[in-house]
Amino acid sequence: MLATCLDAAVPLWIEQFRKLPEEEWQRMLDEINKDFSAKMECVIHRKEGETAQAFNDLARAIALLSFCPGGVTCFGRHWETRRIE
Repeated sequence: MLATCLDAAVPLWIEQFRKLPEEEWQRMLDEINKDFSAKMECVIHRKEGETAQAFNDLARAIALLSFCPGGVTCFGRHWETRRIE
């Protein structure tokens, strides 16, 4: 079910990020990376008030990583985005 939810969320974030400069992507990834593993535990094991934000952080991270050369594979899905100039 997580992969299916990401199939819906990641493309929405990609569209938001497509307009931003690469420096902003790095800043956002750095922000998400703080305590990432602790946050991701909330995605798997529901924790009231934290699971939705953790899921959004995961979807945002995947969307940002999709702009990297070769994209990113996660939960059996592959996302690869080309920046439109």
